Amino acid sequence: MAKEHAQPERNLCANGLGRAFRRDCAAYGKVFPESLARLYVTLGEEEIYVAPEIAAFLTRNTAKIRAMVEERVMAMNLRGARGTTAIRRFGFDTLLYLSVNDEKENDRFVSRAPGAGISVAAVNKTGTFDHEIGHIVTVNGRLDGRPHLGECAADAFAALRHIQRFGGATDIFRHAPAMTARAAVFGSFPIHYTSAVFSEVARLCGEDLRAIASLPLEDTARLAANIAEDSALDDATLAKIGYAFKEVQAARLDESLSTAPEKWRAVLKNTVSALRNNRHDDDICRAGRLFLAAPDVRRAIAEHLINDARFRHDLATVRQQKPPRCGGGSAP
Repeated sequence: MAKEHAQPERNLCANGLGRAFRRDCAAYGKVFPESLARLYVTLGEEEIYVAPEIAAFLTRNTAKIRAMVEERVMAMNLRGARGTTAIRRFGFDTLLYLSVNDEKENDRFVSRAPGAGISVAAVNKTGTFDHEIGHIVTVNGRLDGRPHLGECAADAFAALRHIQRFGGATDIFRHAPAMTARAAVFGSFPIHYTSAVFSEVARLCGEDLRAIASLPLEDTARLAANIAEDSALDDATLAKIGYAFKEVQAARLDESLSTAPEKWRAVLKNTVSALRNNRHDDDICRAGRLFLAAPDVRRAIAEHLINDARFRHDLATVRQQKPPRCGGGSAP
């Protein structure tokens, strides 16, 4: 069993990401040679890593590869994607293409830096990178079977690697569950509702942080797969949660909430209404309450509904409800 694992980060800033990712790809490639033998990685349009097995192929097809990168960057920017992994075929040759968006701001994993010399942006982009690697190296990380399970596996791997990189001085377990809950409430990408994964990694870290921080990469991928299996929701539960927040999704309309106070007011009122109407359903209450804990949501409440007495009363009511149990699983 491989004992090699990456050392905790000492200095990570946005302009050093390419170097850090290149180092990590080499480390990952040694531990997972079969999975990553044909890996090609870019950060924006910058080429970060080429697996030795495909170096000659890339040299022969520079123009095609450049067009592929430009197409991917444009597609990610249009979709607002933070990163993607895909199989790309060129005749008889195949690439495993991993790309991290260098323009789209990622606020998904942490809201503050875990230490001096480490930028928030770099930490979040590193989380994206590890998430995409997790899709490849965990046994259930692929999206061709159960997509939600695949996202849970990728986020479990990213959360474990986050602890191995940055230790316990981080707000990932407070911030990430709230940010991923918006996938369920907004309904745009419900398979990304992976909050239970972060709760489980937090529990494991609480039991033995040192053991998680020193876990070899092979064991990290294996543990991530197990966490995903225990945390993933079934399709019926995801659909049930989405249906409960259908009025929120209708009010949202698009991503321009920060510039549309009336949309925020509709979203927040409909969220609280859904929680009141489904107060006996743990799955729905967990998603809605986590969403209300997100930093931008809390700011919106303070900015747009501070003087709405009825809303404040209803919000206090749902906050005083018995907290829903943590974890994943199927609907009761």
